[in-house]
Amino acid sequence: MNSLSSPSEPTSTDEREIAVGFARALVVLKPRKSTPFYARHPWVFDSAVDRIEGECTDGDVVDLVSEKRKFIGRGILNRRSRLMVRLYTWKASQGLDDDFWRQRIERAVMLRSQLGYDQPTDAARLVYSEADGLSGLVIDRYAGHLVVQVNSLAVALRADRLVELLAEQLAPDSITLRCDAGIAKAEGIVLGSRTPTASGGAFADSLPDDAEMQPASSEDLEYGEEPSAGPEPGPLGSPPLAEGLRWGRLPSGPVFVEEHGLRYGVDLLAGQKTGFYLDQRENRRAAAVYMRGRQVLDLFCYSGGFSLAASRLGAAREVLGIDTSDRAVALARANAALNSISNVHFEQGDGFQVLDEFLSAERRFEAIVLDPPKFTRSRQGVDDALRAYHRLNRVAVDLLEPGGILVTCSCSGSVSREDFLQMLAVVAQKCGRDIQVLEQRGASPDHPVSATCRESEYLKCFICRVG
Repeated sequence: MNSLSSPSEPTSTDEREIAVGFARALVVLKPRKSTPFYARHPWVFDSAVDRIEGECTDGDVVDLVSEKRKFIGRGILNRRSRLMVRLYTWKASQGLDDDFWRQRIERAVMLRSQLGYDQPTDAARLVYSEADGLSGLVIDRYAGHLVVQVNSLAVALRADRLVELLAEQLAPDSITLRCDAGIAKAEGIVLGSRTPTASGGAFADSLPDDAEMQPASSEDLEYGEEPSAGPEPGPLGSPPLAEGLRWGRLPSGPVFVEEHGLRYGVDLLAGQKTGFYLDQRENRRAAAVYMRGRQVLDLFCYSGGFSLAASRLGAAREVLGIDTSDRAVALARANAALNSISNVHFEQGDGFQVLDEFLSAERRFEAIVLDPPKFTRSRQGVDDALRAYHRLNRVAVDLLEPGGILVTCSCSGSVSREDFLQMLAVVAQKCGRDIQVLEQRGASPDHPVSATCRESEYLKCFICRVG
């Protein structure tokens, strides 16, 4: 049985025997670079590192020390990424062994149970990376099925053992692994072929075989590079990461989950992110409160979450959902039929172009939901992202009747809440209309925010009234 502590064994014990889960080498910081890490920020970028002392390979456990060689924290090394060390503990006595990973996962799952996110038919994020002290690991549960999103080399090299631990701890029906190509490139993860699995069923058959989904991982934390044609070679000797089904059995069709009394079919292998936008769970219900009797436009609707909630929970008069993906539209239509909802319609189209066409046609709505994909992955792209958000929201405001409701979202973590509010202020000024912010919301509580890693806060959801 493999250990989660390190993917390789010590090559020498001349100086000391290395205990399981403890450091093989020291990562020494440059002078005056230690403050963020004493403050428990888990990301050590290569620009802060002076040198590495000791023999080690990518994926090994290392100790982070100051320029005076004072212990700061313990983490896992990856010299192929700008994010060179991910820190997991600030206790010198704590190793990164099986017990560490088991206890952290148990603690995270217990929180979701305390939140009431543990019903056997619902969906929830069980582990949220840095916010749960497990940098690079995301675990979502869809009814009895788990999807593990691998966001770091540290996790990729421990994937087999993690699957074993999850099977032991949670006894799921299945465990599926997924890794975004952009993250794989940034982390030096070699992606192997997908594990074959059955698919099909009446629900799944309603989706076009040649339809493409939109890019995944809209909430990936903001250090990654853009996806490329394929990942570069990984660390020497590291095995390819096999995506797909890794434990148990998947149903022949989609996995069905319930949320606020609505049922959704989820594609765990090909859906966006891990299959569904779990972070908007409470926002869908909150926005629905404002939709009673209104004609609603839902842009970037994906599988219809906001649309169906507006109809069923909010008693909207009529809802039109738009998405660029044919496959997403087919999935949304199937979800509407699954819930016997007839006043919601879905069409394929580019969100920006559709808004311009509606504006030219002088079409108006009483409520509009904007939930676009990520517009930037870094601070360098924030200005361009804000221009895109401005264009989107300005046209949406022009399409709203007086007193209309605007639900506008951003999943670009590099765009701050203050940036987004300032963008709305400029929209109000340019349109000559008042925008009243009724609610400022974030991700659902199964996506907690770490006070020492503010990058774990990415989702902004503003519910506004437009005068």
